[in-house]
Amino acid sequence: MSGSPGRRPVVGLSTYGEHAAYWIMEHEVALLPRAYVDMVTDAGGTPVLLPPTAAAADAVEVCDAVVLVGGPDLDPAHYGATPGPHADPPRPERDASDLAAIRRALERRIPVLGVCRGHQLLNVALGGTLIQHLPDVVGHERHSIRPATTARSR
Repeated sequence: MSGSPGRRPVVGLSTYGEHAAYWIMEHEVALLPRAYVDMVTDAGGTPVLLPPTAAAADAVEVCDAVVLVGGPDLDPAHYGATPGPHADPPRPERDASDLAAIRRALERRIPVLGVCRGHQLLNVALGGTLIQHLPDVVGHERHSIRPATTARSR
């Protein structure tokens, strides 16, 4: 990693733009599960949150690595497809910010880790496509249990 000797590597974490209600407030927030922050810290890094806005690419300039976290489907328009019946509603701002962050990280040749949605983003940013609904291909939904759990393979 670049930087001063002994400096902890700065790891950018992509975030979600969501509407949230907490304590006595309700408004738009940039968030991600705390586990990502804790894992980067536990691994010796300094986590920084990348905004779900156009500024994400600029924020990558201070990072030694980037982690693109999970989340809703990438808009199929980014890989030349039409949304199928199972596609999540598009998140244009998040798609744009995540793709811009990936491209900046790749230009800078710093490590990029994609988690779930993140590795799909990496694939698309590098010119790949996606299968929108895997159960249509594998013939079962054992790995599509909600909320956010996986089933055992048989």
